[in-house]
Amino acid sequence: MKTVTGIVASGLGRGRRFCSLLPYRNAFRDLMGLEVFPGTLNLELGKKESHLIWQYVEQRGEHVRSFRWDGKQYGAIQLAHVDINGTPAAIVAPHKTTHTETTVEIIAESKLRDSLGLEDGDRVRLEFPGRRVQLRKADNLCILKKALSAFYFSTPFSPKGISCMTDQRAQQLTQELVGAGALVPVSEGYELTYSGRSLLRVVFTGGVYDLLHVGHLATLQEAKSLGDYLLVIVARDETVMKFKQRKPIKPEEERRKILEQLRPVDLALLGQRQNYLQTALQFRPDMIVMGHDQRMEIEGILSFLEEKGYPHIRVERLTARVEGRSTTKLIEQAKHRNSGK
Repeated sequence: MKTVTGIVASGLGRGRRFCSLLPYRNAFRDLMGLEVFPGTLNLELGKKESHLIWQYVEQRGEHVRSFRWDGKQYGAIQLAHVDINGTPAAIVAPHKTTHTETTVEIIAESKLRDSLGLEDGDRVRLEFPGRRVQLRKADNLCILKKALSAFYFSTPFSPKGISCMTDQRAQQLTQELVGAGALVPVSEGYELTYSGRSLLRVVFTGGVYDLLHVGHLATLQEAKSLGDYLLVIVARDETVMKFKQRKPIKPEEERRKILEQLRPVDLALLGQRQNYLQTALQFRPDMIVMGHDQRMEIEGILSFLEEKGYPHIRVERLTARVEGRSTTKLIEQAKHRNSGK
């Protein structure tokens, strides 16, 4: 962890407005785990200290695309975890700004001037990457992933029966995560907080997965490599009929159960009877990925996400492919063999 010192300074008075915009607030919550106070705290740093900060933001920061909201265009920003005098916070780095390079804007869940008793000219300590980032250890992620699965099913999380560790170790780490604000106790166990959710990079994908083959496996392995948690939506039978003009060979629940047994997949769920992208927003992933041959266009997805106030969700097309392997070709080959009998 690195530490720099900054001096509290007056801002331009624009932070409240920008921090109140829904797309930015969604990004603060999902990427940083912060339900922010509508406003920023401005700090002045020395040239050496500001260089360290911007280097950290560039290397470890999360990107939020520019977007149009209520008829106006708003700029792209980067976000990065920091602690300010021991309080979890985040740096907001607009791609376009009237500030000098030695000015840093900070957001947090409280009005920092009040909660830390700050006035212009006071010195504060910025620590980065911050305690929340340091919680991203393998054992912690194992627990957080189980808690996320429970969250998706709207049930409390229990630290018992986690395959990657003993119950005693799981209980110990769970208590540490409670102390760090990543989990919160409830009547029948624990629930994931926004802070805890922001520690996981969730990748979202979907498909029919009718006749599983090595092409599917390559795609799922690539998708999992992009994050910590892979959530896969399996198309309903009626959806397959609508878009493929054929009945699936295996019924929806069988396809889901088989898929969930694959190592890269953390959770497989049946799709909702609605727009695929509407389903994605229910889970607010960090990234939506598509197979190399799926028909949806990235620009259309980005436009939809921007319209709904989620410009921070990344969208990528996967490159993994195995030549000659596709469900359509397998079905055609089977028909050819049968016709030759």
